[in-house]
Amino acid sequence: MYTHKASEALKHFNTARMTSRNKFKAIAHMIDIYLHPDMDPIMPELPPSMDRDGLLRNLKDATGLLEELKMIDEDELTTMI
Repeated sequence: MYTHKASEALKHFNTARMTSRNKFKAIAHMIDIYLHPDMDPIMPELPPSMDRDGLLRNLKDATGLLEELKMIDEDELTTMI
C-alpha cells in the first residue's frame, strides 16, 4: 500500500504511535523505513536519491525511535502485544 512512499507511511505510523495499543509496532515499522528507505526487499541497495546527509539523518531518527522503544515499560508493552 505504501511501497516506495516512505514519507506517507511515516506520517501514518507517527499518528499510530500516539496510541498505546499501536505504539510498539508503529515505532518498529518507522525504524525499518528509516533504515531501509524505498528499498526493494529483493534487491536491497541504497536508493540513488539517498545522499550521505540523508542517510545520517535517517540513522539519527532511527536511533531516537530506538530510545523511545526503550522507554516503553513492560506493563505497557504486554498490553500492546
